[in-house]
Amino acid sequence: MGGTSLAKKGLDVIRDVMNDVDIWFMNSFEAKELGHSENVVRAAENIASKVRVRELIVTLGPRGALLLRDDEVKYSDAFKVPPLWIPQALVIHSQPPTSLPRYST
Repeated sequence: MGGTSLAKKGLDVIRDVMNDVDIWFMNSFEAKELGHSENVVRAAENIASKVRVRELIVTLGPRGALLLRDDEVKYSDAFKVPPLWIPQALVIHSQPPTSLPRYST
């Protein structure tokens, strides 16, 4: 079961498991669900007020991430990563190709 599925069940379901965890990662959707707020910072603060966690990190996709530690919020911008070149032979297709490329050895 993924984090988003657990988040939909609510903080009461996972509080006992997450208490005293050093670092807890979640995405912004999970934070909003668990923290009962559309404001990600407020949601993270709500979570931290109910669960003993040393560091709570909320990923914000292309906008970066935020860290809540000792009642202090820090924000980190995302950084751009150049796209990787993937040989066409390794690309996964939804339909199997009719023929595979041949490589000489």
